[in-house]
Amino acid sequence: MPEPAPILEVEDIAVSFGGIHAVAGTTFDVAPGSVTALIGPNGAGKTTAFNLITGFVKPDQGTVRFKGADITGKRPDRIAARGLVRTFQLTKVFSKMTVRDNVALAASGNPGENFSRALFQPRSSRRAEADARRRADQMLTEVGLARMADEYAGTLSGGQRKLLELARVLMNDPDLLLLDEPMAGVNPTLGRELVALLLRLRDERNLTYLFVEHNIDLVMEISEQVVVMALGEVISVGPPDHVRGDPKVIDAYLGSEVEA
Repeated sequence: MPEPAPILEVEDIAVSFGGIHAVAGTTFDVAPGSVTALIGPNGAGKTTAFNLITGFVKPDQGTVRFKGADITGKRPDRIAARGLVRTFQLTKVFSKMTVRDNVALAASGNPGENFSRALFQPRSSRRAEADARRRADQMLTEVGLARMADEYAGTLSGGQRKLLELARVLMNDPDLLLLDEPMAGVNPTLGRELVALLLRLRDERNLTYLFVEHNIDLVMEISEQVVVMALGEVISVGPPDHVRGDPKVIDAYLGSEVEA
């Protein structure tokens, strides 16, 4: 039986800033339903690759395909509407709004985005707003933040803000989630719970993950494929055991950590 087509195909993408090659001809695929890690030392180009894939930066060359469609250089909101959504390393919240309202704002077609609809179709607008709040409550229950729904978002811990951001991206029923350092600022206990949650959601929602993470033990534990970047280029791709033993990876990034 043939393997399913990749959900994400990144082919020879590159971009330079002021003559510096931030990403230099990067190529890799992500299989549907998989957990793929993108790792490398600081300055390797990982976050820039995320920005190229999700439309926040336009590449100088190369192609990005999602579910077979060319999305190269398209606007981030249009890419997200197709089912490819990302989180950010530094989670931003509306501190003076409730946790529920922070999540409800992420609903597609939010009535607050359309002034004329709110003005001339107030009943429809109110129904859409109520529906968004109901769905927000469902997402908060899924990520374990239901008890915080009426609290101000500014009171959340770093780990809870990660859960809030996850609830927001789930509002639009994504197929592929790009997670930029999901464990940054998260205490170890909550970090284990977050990992378990992500894996459960992957199974329940048929999600695919591509994530950047510096916790190598975690990467090797939960990833099915690891893509290693250094100086803007992909230097190794494969299962964790293959990458762990690749001399190029050891030299560029892991060093004595792997040998130990």
